[in-house]
Amino acid sequence: MDFLNETDPQKALKQFKSELVGGKCRWLFSFFAFLSLALLAYLLISREEPNVYFPVFLKGNAAWAAIGLCVIIWGMLAICNWRNWKTGAKKDRVVFDTERVTRIMPSGKTETVRWDELQEVFILTTDEGPMADDVFWMLCDKDGGCAIPSEAEGTKELLVRLQQLPDFDNEAVIKAMGSTCNAKFICWRQS
Repeated sequence: MDFLNETDPQKALKQFKSELVGGKCRWLFSFFAFLSLALLAYLLISREEPNVYFPVFLKGNAAWAAIGLCVIIWGMLAICNWRNWKTGAKKDRVVFDTERVTRIMPSGKTETVRWDELQEVFILTTDEGPMADDVFWMLCDKDGGCAIPSEAEGTKELLVRLQQLPDFDNEAVIKAMGSTCNAKFICWRQS
């Protein structure tokens, strides 16, 4: 539970969401969904008025509603976890060497920028976070460049390499990481 140690509330929320539906809890939520469904089936078969402690004493229609809500919530969490676990291995990657930076997308498509043709580095932020990736590293050359999601594997190593560019603006990186709106933060331009 890394989100408990995070001091930034937005990052903590993003980490919490990732742990909640990211696939790690698929068995636990499946178990609770099955248990809730079994309780609902038992109460339907027994034809008795349900009495449950949830966390207060509920009976009749309130108990049916509480159990049904549990089935729906646990079921949705289980489905999200299984889906994200299955597709979670497919993530953008960024690799680089002394000649170029390459973004490798889950589909296999690539975007490449050569270091000697790099003209600008900026960070593009959106207002879609924290439920979606909302920070993108934009490495531009004269023909376009590549857009690297901040969640891509290898971005930490890329940042270390980018900081070696002359006059790289670390303050722009700090401001971008705290941004919650659509904005552009220029970190470096070829002089």
